[in-house]
Formats: sequence, structure tokens, C-alpha cells
Amino acid sequence: MQRKKTDENASLLNHIYHTAQLRLDAVQMLLPQVRDEPPLRRQAEHQKEDYLFIAEKTKQMLRDSGRIPDSGRLLKKAVSLGSLRMNTFANKKPAHIAKVMITATEAGISDMTKNLNLFDGAEIPTKKLAEEYILSEQKNIDALRLHTWHA
Repeated sequence: MQRKKTDENASLLNHIYHTAQLRLDAVQMLLPQVRDEPPLRRQAEHQKEDYLFIAEKTKQMLRDSGRIPDSGRLLKKAVSLGSLRMNTFANKKPAHIAKVMITATEAGISDMTKNLNLFDGAEIPTKKLAEEYILSEQKNIDALRLHTWHA
């Protein structure tokens, strides 16, 4: 029973870490496209800082448990970033980019919620970190919606 709980904890931590890293890569890819839009750029930079913090906190929690982040999910990352490039290639308007960011953020929330339920045996601090990620992303969506009004 203890091993299952330990495995679930590590699995959820790895999921949080990889999600934060994927979102960090995505927002870094979008930052040059919003450089001339200060409000949206500030929001993207804020999200970047959030993802860095969560990734580092998660990495430390993994280290504290004698683990390191696994190197999986490269295909998911490639597909996600490719999709993001395609969605912003033809339409670089700030309102469209904000909508693309909202869609990706909503998908991240859904996926994190699914994994939070899947790894129910994870430790309370790990679950709280996943919940903090979800709440932070919900706030990001609210802030991003302010940039979509003129689309």
C-alpha cells in the first residue's frame, strides 16, 4: 500500500512538472509575438514566472523524495508546441493569441484535474500543489479574457 502511494505521489509530481515545463515552453514561444502588446506581454511574462516557480518547486519535491523528473512526454510536448505554432502562424493578432492561450490553459486545467483524481493516493502537499496550479491557471484565464474583447 505504501509503495502504491509513493508511486502515485511521484507520478503526480512528474505530471505537474511536465505540465509546467510544457506551459513554460509554450509561453516562451508566444512572447516574441506579443512584444508590441504590453498588457498581453505582461500577462505572458507573469504566467512564465508562475510556470518557472511551479516547475522548480516540483523538481525540489521530487528531489526530496529521492527522485528526479522523468524524461517522458516528449511526443506530447512536440505535438502541443506544433499545434500552438499552427494556431498562431496565420493570425498573430493579440486577441487571437490570447484565445489560443486560453484554450491551452483550459486543456491544462482539465488534464491536471484528471491526474489529480487518478493519483488520489498522492501526498497532501503534492495534491495541494496540483490544486494551486489549477487555481493559478483559472486566474490566468480570467486575465487573458480581458485581451479577447476586440477579436
